[in-house]
Parts: sequence; structure tokens; C-alpha cells
Amino acid sequence: MPIVAVLVAAGLTFSASPAHADHTLRHSTDKLVGVAINPSWFSNGTYSNIVASEFSSITAENQMKPDALQPQQGNFQFGTAHQIIDFAQQNNQNVYGHTLLWHSQSPGWMTSQSGQQLLNTLRTHITTVVNELDAVQQWDVVNEILEDNGQFRNSHLMNTGLGQGFVADAFHTARAAGGPNKSYCMNDFNTHSINTKSNAYFNLVQDLLNQGVPIDCFGFQTHLYLGEDLSTMQANMERFANLGLEIWISELDIRINMPASQQELQEQAQMYAQVFQFCLNVPACRGVTSWNLHDGASWIPGTFPGTGAAHLYDENLQPKPAYYAVLETLGGSGGGPGPGPGGGGELRGAGSNRCLDVPDASTQNGTQLQIYDCWGGSNQQWTHTSSGELTVYSGGSERCLDAEGNGTANGTAAIIWTCHGGANQRWNLNSNGSISNVHNGLCLDVSDFGTANGSQVQLWSCSGGSNQQWTLG
Repeated sequence: MPIVAVLVAAGLTFSASPAHADHTLRHSTDKLVGVAINPSWFSNGTYSNIVASEFSSITAENQMKPDALQPQQGNFQFGTAHQIIDFAQQNNQNVYGHTLLWHSQSPGWMTSQSGQQLLNTLRTHITTVVNELDAVQQWDVVNEILEDNGQFRNSHLMNTGLGQGFVADAFHTARAAGGPNKSYCMNDFNTHSINTKSNAYFNLVQDLLNQGVPIDCFGFQTHLYLGEDLSTMQANMERFANLGLEIWISELDIRINMPASQQELQEQAQMYAQVFQFCLNVPACRGVTSWNLHDGASWIPGTFPGTGAAHLYDENLQPKPAYYAVLETLGGSGGGPGPGPGGGGELRGAGSNRCLDVPDASTQNGTQLQIYDCWGGSNQQWTHTSSGELTVYSGGSERCLDAEGNGTANGTAAIIWTCHGGANQRWNLNSNGSISNVHNGLCLDVSDFGTANGSQVQLWSCSGGSNQQWTLG
């Protein structure tokens, strides 16, 4: 049965009905839905079944890093990496390789070298690994090479004699080994939003591409904390995509101060849905990888003490609200439109049984919408046009449903405005009853799950809740 969202007294919750094989994360979208795995958990049947059935891409959490693959110089250890690849091939999954070069988790013998010796070592490592693990389709060639201030990290990688030139050399070496049919990526944290670090990466990638360096993709790690501002994330993804790059949300998790409340788990679910929606909105985004499957095998508490509960599954391998929110996003607002254009009538909210209403039948630009008892007035009659607008009134009084100020943040007001054809005035009527904005991917939402006359209408991350479900006609 389809997963449905229900509203309970404690807040928005997603039902824990088991998903059928044709309604899992991986089968709900053409995007790759990935997870970082640890093969030591494969002996747990529940773990391996979830990884196989729910995800279309896997990344080794640690087993393809330099210290795991070449613990002693010339002594390559590929057994576990091949075990991961075999698992993926048995389950028709993509394998994302992480990582060829990194300042951390590189063996001591490697980090102690310098000059031509180190350069030869790095080239040999890249060539040997890419050739041996030929089934890997994407490689993080360099990982975390910049500090948060945008400067190059001072690590052994800067000691080859090439300075910053080690980056270009690594990409050329990887492409020479693996050929043009794989993707070669940069990857880093604190780059998902527009900030000093992402600006530095944008300029670096642009310069390297202009020099002919074969960079194919950028991975935004996206290690988030609950409540983090994501208002510039989609725009950031789009500017990197405009360089001709594939985009990956490569290491997603959302940590919560412990112990996590049910309300916080619902807020986390909305954030997960929002991030997946960003990937759906950006054509160049190939996929989203969650960094760890479940809270019982998480890197978060050891790195961010006092926080946790960051993943889609809990410590007992049970799906959390975040899982159902992502599933709803992929199979609902992200899974194709519902009714086509041309329909009209009242827009009735499922949670309130009240209608989308222009207060006082106003035609004033900027008037925020509300819900109100359905009575058939012209201020409650909406038409979904062939261009995707939702219009109210007619003739010279016609106005469009509009995302105020081209907003992209949760809480953006749903207003009326003179129709101008912009993306913030175009709407998808989705098969799950939600109405999502073409510009920002957010859904038409009754604020605070209100059901009373006068409850305001806004835009919010799509969750599938009854306060986001509407019937037109």
C-alpha cells in the first residue's frame, strides 16, 4: 500500500506501513538513492535486505580509502572492496568510490613522503585502484582539499613539488586510468550553501575546467544540523551545474541534540524531504547518498558529542519519519504530476475541509491567502492554466497564486499577485494531493497545521501531511 501521512496530536507523523517492492526509495525516482555502507554489517540479514531493496547506489564508508586499500607501500588489499562491488552487482546497484586522495585516513608511510617520490606514489595509487576496481562508476578523486576559509588545506598532498597542482595531476591520472565513461569528482563538507568555502571551490573548479582538467562532478557532503538554513542550497547546486558538472549530495545526514523528541524527528523529516526535493529540482543532480544507514552505526556521536539520531533508520533498523518523508517526496511531489492543467473550482484542504481563500475578496497584490469555510465565492475559485498558473478572479482583476518575493525558504508566504508567468507563479498539482511550486519545490501548506477560519497559507518543505493536501474542483 502507498505510504500516507497522518496528523496526530503529537504532530505530523508518517505511517510505518511496510513498503512494497515497487514502492521503495530506489523504485520511486530515476535519481540514484544511495547509502554509505559497512560490509561488517552484511551478516545482519535485516541490514543487508534494507540496503539491497531500498537503495540504488552504495558507497563504502571507509573500505576504499587509501589506508584501507594500501596499508603498506605496494601491498594493495582489495578483498573487502570487491565484496562491496559483488554485493552491488548482485542487487543492480551503482558503486560510488570514496576516495582516491585525502589528507586523512592515508597511511603513515604515504604521508611521510614528499617531492617526486610522493608524486609517483599518488599516481601509482590512483592508477592501481581505478584499474582494479573497474566497476566503480564515480570516484571522489580529491576529498576535503580546502579549509572553511577557502584556502588550500596544509597536508601531505601539498608536498609533491606541484603545490596546488596536485589536484590537476590527480584528475588527469584518474581519467587516464579509468577512461572517459566514469565520473571524476571533488567532494567536501560545508559546501552545500553559498559561503566562503563554496565560493572558493566554484572559482577553483572553474579555473581547472578552463585549463582542461577533466572534472566531471562535485559532491556536496551535506552534513547538517537540525534547523540549519538551507535557503541558498538549491541556487548553489545550480551554479555548479551551470559549469557543466554532475551534482551529488554525497554524504547526507541531519544530526539532532540528544535525546531527540518526536517533534524534532518530524522537523528532521521535513529537512530530509527538502534536501531530496532540491535534487529533484536540479536536473544535473544525479543522486543523494545518506551517510550511514542507521543510528546504531553512526559516525555522528563520536564527532559531534551530544548529538545523534541523524539517519533514515533508528538503532533497531526501523524506518524513521525521515524515511517516510523522503519516500513521499520521491513518489509524490517528485514522482510526477497529478491532474493536468485546465481544471478549476475550489481548492479544498484535506486537513481542514476548508477552502483556499483570498481574504475579503481582495485584489491587492501581496495579499496572503488563508483557509476559510467553502462558500463558492469568486475569491475561492481557482483555475489551473495550461502554463501551470493557479489563477483567481478574471479579466482585469485576475491574479495568480505567487511565492512571495521569489522566496525559497520555509515560511514563504502564499500570496496573490498580477500574473507575469514567472516560475514562482507556476504550480504542479501532484498525485498525492500536494501542490508544489516550480521555482522552489516547496508545497502549499496551512501554517501550524491550522484548521480554523483565517489560518494562513504558506510554502513549506513537502511532507505529504494533510495540511499540504488539496482537492481542486
